[in-house]
This record gives sequence, C-alpha cells and structure tokens, in this order.
Amino acid sequence: MSYSLVRASLDLVEFETDVNPDKKKKKKKRQNGVLNLIPAHQRLPQKGKITRSSRLNSQSQQKSLRNTKKSIQDNVQRLLSLSSRKLDGETAEKLFNRAVKQPVRRNRKPQEQQTTAFTEEDFAKFAAEYRDE
Repeated sequence: MSYSLVRASLDLVEFETDVNPDKKKKKKKRQNGVLNLIPAHQRLPQKGKITRSSRLNSQSQQKSLRNTKKSIQDNVQRLLSLSSRKLDGETAEKLFNRAVKQPVRRNRKPQEQQTTAFTEEDFAKFAAEYRDE
C-alpha cells in the first residue's frame, strides 16, 4: 500500500495522527500475591542479591583485622618465649627419657565386677522352664 492510501483510510476512520511514540506506557499495578505478605527481611534472598546481614561494613572489617593482628602477636610471643627459655641438663635429660625411653604410663582404674540381681539358682530355674516349654 502506498502512503497516501494509508493516510486516506486513517482519515476515514478518524484515527488520531498525533500519537506520540515516545510516550511511556503506564505501569500496571502489581497484584498482591502471597510473597508480598512476607516482610522483605524475612524472605529468602534471591540469587545474586546480598542480604543486609552479609554486607560488610567498616566496623566489622576493623574488628576482624584487630582480632587477626592480636592472634598473630600472641603466636609470635609464644614462639619467642619457647626459644628464649633454656633448660638445664638435668631437666632436658628427664624430658628426653620420658619422651623416648620411658614414657609415662597412665594407671588404669581396675574395673569393678558387674553384679546382677539374679542368682545362679534363678538362672537354673529359668533354663529349666524354657526347656520344658
């Protein structure tokens, strides 16, 4: 069809010619569904979204850095204290003997004999009754 025929047919129908194609469409009102009844902070997070509790803030970062620095310092102090202490010969010999030659054996507690409420006669009666039936 030619442009003139289209224009003539639109004039016959009285179609509006000043339609603005840049005009935005109206958004439809969202219907209230079941998920909208659940508060946002209690919903399961969608894939790719970060929840508020898992976001990092400066205070939590500083706290974790302080903790790691403190643990590193504690470990260094322990290592330095181990290397600086010197043992005399007698103590070193005791440690060596215990570690290699004569390890300290822990004494086991003797187990108490288990007692029952039934006597041998009761067991004999039960066995006799069981065999008879």
